Amino acid sequence: MRREKEGFYPWSFALWRVFSWVLYYGVLYLAVSVAWTLAAEGIRAGSLWGYLGFGLVLALALWAAWFGLRGEIRLDLDVAISRLIDFMLTIPTLPLLLVLSALLRDPEVAVGRWAQGVFGDAASVFIIITILVFFGWLGTARLVRGSILSLREMDYATAAQALGATDFRIMFRHLVPNTMAPLIVQATLQVGQAILVEAALSFLGFGIQPPVATWGNMLTNAQEYIFIAPWLALPPGFMIFITVLAFNYLGDGLRDALDPRSRL
Repeated sequence: MRREKEGFYPWSFALWRVFSWVLYYGVLYLAVSVAWTLAAEGIRAGSLWGYLGFGLVLALALWAAWFGLRGEIRLDLDVAISRLIDFMLTIPTLPLLLVLSALLRDPEVAVGRWAQGVFGDAASVFIIITILVFFGWLGTARLVRGSILSLREMDYATAAQALGATDFRIMFRHLVPNTMAPLIVQATLQVGQAILVEAALSFLGFGIQPPVATWGNMLTNAQEYIFIAPWLALPPGFMIFITVLAFNYLGDGLRDALDPRSRL
């Protein structure tokens, strides 16, 4: 028997989903607008609570938007984070580091004014650490994701799932411990990379500022006397070289020690 075409009645499921979608994001927009106004006033006044409120509002807005979109278009968190990482990796790192360092050190910028007011002479240290953390998680996130995707297809993970183990137990009992070896190696390599980035930024004048002593600042001071006393640049340059080389060798040693195939 042929069914008649369903009409677009107010109580139909499709119309109710449209209304619920508009209501959800309408309330979300109003809540974020009010909270954003309060946070902006706190930031304008230079209050720490303003910055904390700004971060909280941003986190809640992103979480609520993702929660709503996940129900509407089945947004996958893994795909979203992967696309975010791919986008950030396409950005030239060194020019962006220079721009961010210059902006955050500017007392006319709210974040730079707050950092200088809270940390004083160590504000540049806080800024460099923030920048390194902001860009340092990309490679580690891709490494962990790739390791998890390969480990979840192993026999022990499949057997644990067949025995009825929960996702939480499989993740933290079987998968996470097996990702620690490459993660430790990656951490040692990133220490050397962070030393090079900090030294380069300090040498160019965009990193940690005097009177805080760094190897990059020592190279900058030695540059003025490079034709008179070139040996002044040797100690900081040698220390940067030997420290980065030591961390690289440490990463290679840990990789060999933690590799299960080397025990066979």
